[in-house]
Amino acid sequence: RARVVVLTVPWALRQQGGYPLWQPVPGLTPDQATLAARVAEWHARGLRVWLMPVLVWEPGPVARWWGDEAPDFMWWQAWYERLEEWLVGLGDLATRIKTDGLIVSTYGFEPSLRPHTRLPSGALAHPPADAQARWSSLLQQLRQVYHGPLWWTPGPTQGPDTTWLQVADGIVLTITPQDNPADVAEPTVETYVQALSEVLATRIEPWVKTEKPILIQLALPSAQGVQTGCIQPINAISTNPPPCLPPETLTLGQPGADQVAVDLDAQRLLYNAWLLTIHQTPHIQGVISAGFYPYVAYQGPSASIYAKPAYDVVRFWYEHWQPPTQHP
Repeated sequence: RARVVVLTVPWALRQQGGYPLWQPVPGLTPDQATLAARVAEWHARGLRVWLMPVLVWEPGPVARWWGDEAPDFMWWQAWYERLEEWLVGLGDLATRIKTDGLIVSTYGFEPSLRPHTRLPSGALAHPPADAQARWSSLLQQLRQVYHGPLWWTPGPTQGPDTTWLQVADGIVLTITPQDNPADVAEPTVETYVQALSEVLATRIEPWVKTEKPILIQLALPSAQGVQTGCIQPINAISTNPPPCLPPETLTLGQPGADQVAVDLDAQRLLYNAWLLTIHQTPHIQGVISAGFYPYVAYQGPSASIYAKPAYDVVRFWYEHWQPPTQHP
């Protein structure tokens, strides 16, 4: 059975007045009282509760948000100041509502992590020369207000980073449609497991060497194209490369949810194959089902598996899968 409930809290990252700004999403970001009540509810059921902020990049996707030109020094100064306010505020919130863990993702933050980085467009980002020192200071401040287990979710292009590894208790690696092999001739659980075994081994190899606990987060929408790694709008104009929608645009209420065809069977197949592969792979100590939304039986293209065929697959594995050791 599940041992941990992950409460996802959406935050918007916008450009306001020419500078970055983290803000609650109206109607979606719960207040402290609501979060505290949910934490108490799940604690009463014998479950641990982790907090995980999820950024909504406006305008998205991430590459569009960053643009093509490097920010100037004043912009970077505002970035780190407001990032500090947001990140330390999250740690303080996690402490006040008595969560048992905090997951922080640096997906999309790559241009700010260290000097000599590039924007998604390929242009040099030109962050300050002391970028790593600034991140180190941020994480130290986070640790001053939050003393519980801290999990780090790196972006898909990020490798082990000593700045984060010094403070993180564990690693959460996210599996998205782009991780699925596009050249599987016959889409069965068995053929996928053969292909995914190599994919997963390669993905976790550098992280195993850190000797940190590793969790896998499955973010697999029930949308047509999830198996090949490219979810396209129904009426997409043929281009090369094709216009692939980011999975985060397919959640309930997002515009992408009405633009793609639903494929519940593909999500079920992939969940079965990934969970079987994870079960056969050493060093992985748990699985998170991303986007799980138990309040509405919504059978759209989102990553939530609630009220979908993949839900039964996960229930089976929750009853039969035993991780090698207990995670924090």
